Parts: sequence; structure tokens; C-alpha cells
Amino acid sequence: MCGYGLTNSTTWKDANVIAGGDCTGGSHREVIVRWSDGETTLCTDTSTTLGREHMLVPPKAG
Repeated sequence: MCGYGLTNSTTWKDANVIAGGDCTGGSHREVIVRWSDGETTLCTDTSTTLGREHMLVPPKAG
């Protein structure tokens, strides 16, 4: 999901919480997203786009 722009409402409508900051101690800021299905992802390398997505918490089963 992180590779999409913030204006893509079909993707971001399912984001319950979006937080940004220096989460990894690197030179770029990251974005953490908690999705409506319970999945939590970290988007790294956000220098010009929303970068690569890394799953931190899997979606709820069922």
C-alpha cells in the first residue's frame, strides 16, 4: 500500500491511523499505518514517495 500516493482514496480510505517520523534512526522519515483490518505497516524510504512497505502486525484472521 505504501507505494501509492496519499490522494489515492481507494487505498487510504482503509487507514485508521497514520503517523510519521524518524522510526528507524535513518536519514529519511517513515510512515506507520494501522489499517482497518488490524494490519500495521511501516513505509520506509519516504524521501520522494511512500517507499517500501514492511508488515509489522499481520491482519486479523477471519
